[in-house]
Amino acid sequence: MNDDSNTRTASISEHIIAFDFGLKYIGSAIGTLQTGLAQPLQTLRCKSGQPDWIEIGKLIQTWHPSRLIVGRPEPNSPAELLKNLDSFLVQLQQRFHLPVEQISEYLSSSEAYHQLKTKREAGERGKIARADIDKVAAAFILESWFLTQTETNK
Repeated sequence: MNDDSNTRTASISEHIIAFDFGLKYIGSAIGTLQTGLAQPLQTLRCKSGQPDWIEIGKLIQTWHPSRLIVGRPEPNSPAELLKNLDSFLVQLQQRFHLPVEQISEYLSSSEAYHQLKTKREAGERGKIARADIDKVAAAFILESWFLTQTETNK
């Protein structure tokens, strides 16, 4: 869902939130174009298959993002995941009235796990929890989006 009705580009200092959508958990991350870096925020638990809209609303109230980025899995992902993702995208835009964009998230969870595993092996962190993987994956998704913006603006 590229929001073509709002063609305003993001300012480099505006906050942008990204989500790594899943049926059980949704990872989130925050960043700005200015730095091109994203920081994991938190992993939200879905309740009975529904996103925790109250917690998502709190993130948006706290950070006041200019837009939202959502990772899009491969087209051959399970139909239930893709259907729920499409619903999530529509609801994000309807509830928060912000531009919502998608970007491929292919292998973001694998990259997140590898990064966390490397830190654990170096003694920089303890056990790797699923929640950690999801929010780090959201940071990878956002940094991938930043790279597309940098390439587009060259």
